[in-house]
Amino acid sequence: MKESFPPAGSLVVYEKGKEIFRLPPTVERKAAGTRTSESGTQNAVPGEVERASAVEPAGVVNLEPEVAEGSLVHRVEPDYPEEARKQGIQGAVVLEVHIGRDGAIQDVKVVSGQLLLANAAIAAVKQWRIRPHMVQGQPVEMQTRITLNFRLPR
Repeated sequence: MKESFPPAGSLVVYEKGKEIFRLPPTVERKAAGTRTSESGTQNAVPGEVERASAVEPAGVVNLEPEVAEGSLVHRVEPDYPEEARKQGIQGAVVLEVHIGRDGAIQDVKVVSGQLLLANAAIAAVKQWRIRPHMVQGQPVEMQTRITLNFRLPR
């Protein structure tokens, strides 16, 4: 089945890479639906729908892990916890990371992994810096998943 591209102005919502909703473009009714202020911005007339892009900047942009890795400006490697080394603990730690408009790490949550390793991973990732992602010329907040693999030397 051939996938069709939506016309300009359409709304397409994806979840986990699959299209789950499509809304065709609407015809703008400038005279009836909006009014232009002295500053040149458009304001909604009561009872009419206003474009979200006119109200607020883009929300949090979800970055694929590969894109986030390619946007790294500063990376700090985690220290292997001595207690984990003594116990022979190794493996992957997956983190959900929220990145501010300035590229600084704002919040880190553990998705999976050993607690001893996760604490070391969080401490390192909080020092990372990501090149801000721009939407309509403005930096936006981002979120991504980061996987750090802890391996003991053989």
